[in-house]
Amino acid sequence: AKEYKVPVGMIYATIKVESNFDPNAKSSVGANGLMQLMPSVYEEMVGRMGADYTLDDILDPEVNIRVGTYLLHYLYEYFGNWETVAAAYNAGSGRVLQWQADRSYSYANGRLKVDKLPNKETKAYVPMVMNYKSTYERLY
Repeated sequence: AKEYKVPVGMIYATIKVESNFDPNAKSSVGANGLMQLMPSVYEEMVGRMGADYTLDDILDPEVNIRVGTYLLHYLYEYFGNWETVAAAYNAGSGRVLQWQADRSYSYANGRLKVDKLPNKETKAYVPMVMNYKSTYERLY
């Protein structure tokens, strides 16, 4: 968290929503581990980090959390607020950029109108992550 300047609550919230703290979680679409990283995203982030992890390491909890935290950092550097980061983590950056370009789904400053998003999963995902983030920040 400190290394990548990501709030601890955001990391815990992402893990809670993504895998419910199951380090061996695998989704039907191919996401893996505590932070449910897609192999292609995992490999891209490992490359950006300059790390020497292999795809075989994706289920290692320490590696999965490190790479997932780097992904949160990377998305925050691009989008600038944690709510939009949560949306991008769930739906992908490309889809979030499309939503930001459409004033039906975003404000003039690029913040998303989460309750108006066309993707039901992301519409439910973002408030869940943000609520858990607040909870974990109070606890820790």
